[in-house]
Amino acid sequence: MARVPRQRPRGTDLMNLALNYGYGILYSTMERYLIMAGLDPYLGILHTIKSGKPSLVFDIVEIFRTVAVDKPLITEISNTKLSTINGFLDYDSRRTVARIILNNLNRDYVNPRTGRKSPLTEIMKHETWHLASIIREGNVKNYECFTWVF
Repeated sequence: MARVPRQRPRGTDLMNLALNYGYGILYSTMERYLIMAGLDPYLGILHTIKSGKPSLVFDIVEIFRTVAVDKPLITEISNTKLSTINGFLDYDSRRTVARIILNNLNRDYVNPRTGRKSPLTEIMKHETWHLASIIREGNVKNYECFTWVF
């Protein structure tokens, strides 16, 4: 019987650990908003439906990943010291990453759909409601996600 090689853990450097932790915050936030909009987070539009995987969360997070996690961490992480314990971010590092992400989620951005400024969390909620209305109308093929301009 052939041995299957063990996979190496992905993202073991500090930046990847911080990004993955930030994505976890984004995933849980977006899952809550999808449920509030009456959508099943396990429904899949772009990602394949797999048992136990919140495919719709993965789908809609793609729109917000860069603005909600990547940009704030990349710009602010150089001012902080992160460290690990047993390959995971330690408590203070997780707290630092969470503070950066949560502050950013509450920061005002211009909503590309409306042109109005509002906290990123409100834009995320608005997008889930928009997606819910498109799905209810049966027009998923007509869904156009917006893009961020930096």
